[in-house]
Amino acid sequence: MLTGVKYALLGLGDSKYTTFFQNPTQLDKALQLAGATRVGSLGKADASGEGGDDQLKTIGRWIDNLWPVLIEVISSDPPSSDLLEKARSSSLEICSEVIPDFDPSPRNTTSIFQIAVPVLVAIVAAVYFMTIQSENENE
Repeated sequence: MLTGVKYALLGLGDSKYTTFFQNPTQLDKALQLAGATRVGSLGKADASGEGGDDQLKTIGRWIDNLWPVLIEVISSDPPSSDLLEKARSSSLEICSEVIPDFDPSPRNTTSIFQIAVPVLVAIVAAVYFMTIQSENENE
């Protein structure tokens, strides 16, 4: 089903909970059972981590280690136009199921904003949080 799909996965959680890291572990197994291939290590960022295992530091290391892997994946196995078209059509199908008023027509910028705005908000929030965290560490 997902043969040819490559993914990277970083799990966020708190080791104080008994279910720590169960969701990303199960998701990783399910994706592999469906034929997808994980690239890079399975990231494990712990909200209760301290020192070098601080969650933000762990995320930073995981991202830093992922870049070379992604470069290798992209350069060694460029996607075919058929695969890109399949990814595009699958993405549109998923968006149509998840977003009730999704309109896939190219002229409809509303559907683009429905996806882009939450992603942008998440990125801005992450940068803001990381900036605050960095300022607190420097004090």
